[in-house]
Amino acid sequence: MKNSRINAFGLALMLLFSLAVSCTDGGPAVESPPIQGDGPADPNLVVVDPSALELGRIQLETVTEHLLPRTLSVAARVGVNENRTVRVGALLDGRITRILASVGDRVEDSQVLAELASHEVDDTRAEYAKAVAERDRAEADVRFLEQLRDRAARLLEIKAGSLDQLQRAEAELNRARTQVKIAQAEVGRLEEHLEHIGLSIEGALEEYGHSEEKSEEGYEHLETVRVTAPQKGTVLERLITPGSVVSPADDLFILTDLSLLWVHAEVPEEYLPFLQRGQIVHIRVDAYPDQVFEAKVDHVGDVLNPATRTVQVRCVCGNLKGLLRAEMYATAEFELGQGTPSLAVSLGAIQTVDDSEVVFVQTGATQFEMRRITSGDSAQGLVAVSEGLGLGDIVAVEGSFLLKSEALKSRIAEE
Repeated sequence: MKNSRINAFGLALMLLFSLAVSCTDGGPAVESPPIQGDGPADPNLVVVDPSALELGRIQLETVTEHLLPRTLSVAARVGVNENRTVRVGALLDGRITRILASVGDRVEDSQVLAELASHEVDDTRAEYAKAVAERDRAEADVRFLEQLRDRAARLLEIKAGSLDQLQRAEAELNRARTQVKIAQAEVGRLEEHLEHIGLSIEGALEEYGHSEEKSEEGYEHLETVRVTAPQKGTVLERLITPGSVVSPADDLFILTDLSLLWVHAEVPEEYLPFLQRGQIVHIRVDAYPDQVFEAKVDHVGDVLNPATRTVQVRCVCGNLKGLLRAEMYATAEFELGQGTPSLAVSLGAIQTVDDSEVVFVQTGATQFEMRRITSGDSAQGLVAVSEGLGLGDIVAVEGSFLLKSEALKSRIAEE
């Protein structure tokens, strides 16, 4: 009985062995993972396949000392340039009849934004026609009085008139000439007003002066007043609708030039000695994490915020490509001069795990150790490291994210 059990157990082992051999020989080959090999027990160690290094999926660099400039990174906010922002109003009281621009439109200097009808148009044109008529009458009086003065002078010359008559004629002529100057000044004033509000002089003469001369370009009998852009820019706000009744005190549009923006940064007071007008500032925004926008310090505030003990620094930043938007949150980096030599690694070598910064240090031909570090100033794509690394350590730069992924997978598998 005992021998039969031993024989049965042996047959079972032989059967299992033959099945294992047949599965191994006949089944598909299983490829090894490209990064993770047979990992060690330490969760901070990652073993990679040699092909990852050979194919360049993981690139290495040696930790060396660098003289990095000291930098200060502070929170900032992008805003419009108030020196290039204008409020467009109406020149006369009136009612909006047509709107030609909307929010977001890019407009050119002197482009028509809206039109309005105003009773002051007829009043101004009537005043101008009346002033022209008054000027013409005064000039006719001068011509007539010049004739009287000349006649009195001839009579005095032939002893047929008196000196008193000649003097009275001269006085009347001088008074008439003064009236001509007054009339001409009034005509000039009204012509400037018509041009200022964009109305044609010919229209006033045709409608109220019955002039037979007409402008070659033509004009509208019932002209409207045009609201024009005083500069090129983008329409930020449109504060009117068709039919709105407006006055010169009302804002109709708000325009701004978005090609040059302001960036407002809050800088702690202890860094004030390092700030000066014209200083270069690097601006970063979340929307474009790999892009740096160059700005210059334009103004350092004169008053501290008593709650945060910071001063507001205004920077001017070019925006010709239109990537930046007003009210974006940003980070402003100020250079504070050269620092002391320190160990540094490329920015791409640093990863974040459990809210801590880590790098992957090569400890063997295919083995890397995930090591926590304390970083400092950053500049020119390098980050200073004060703790966690030693001179000559070799760290992964390209492919550090893959190593991080493998380390996290190993941790999850253990849990």
